[in-house]
Amino acid sequence: MKYILFLIISIFNTLNFNSQELRPGFDPDEYMNLLCISARQSDTPWVAITLPYPDGFNLVYRSPETGLFNMWDLWINPKGLAVISIRGTVNTTGSWLSNFHTGMIPAIGSIKIYEDDVFEYKLSNNSDAYVHAGWTIGLASMADDITSKIDSIYNLGKKIF
Repeated sequence: MKYILFLIISIFNTLNFNSQELRPGFDPDEYMNLLCISARQSDTPWVAITLPYPDGFNLVYRSPETGLFNMWDLWINPKGLAVISIRGTVNTTGSWLSNFHTGMIPAIGSIKIYEDDVFEYKLSNNSDAYVHAGWTIGLASMADDITSKIDSIYNLGKKIF
């Protein structure tokens, strides 16, 4: 069994911040960088990326496509701030299938992927919270890879997400 703890929504509040670059509240510069990072995942050839390259960030990892055509990027700046950017739906039937799993499931639980492969997750501290089933299945296909990269960053002494 795999035990994976993902607090995607509250990850900024749960990790040790060495440089205190992230602060509570809305930061327009931080938001602009996140938009620029997200724009770099566009796989649509007829869309021209008009946003600038994210200020101070470098793409250090792009995952292969996984189940339901999901993938994710890891960006890091010189201060050690890491951003995980998850690509959503693309223009394929298999990718769109995850959108049709529209049921809401508890934000803490498990999904049986294969006979001997169970994805255990915790996406909220609130036991009354629910998440989109299709998104959670997509996350399950990337979880081992994301966890592996987070562990390798931790081993380098970086703990800012």
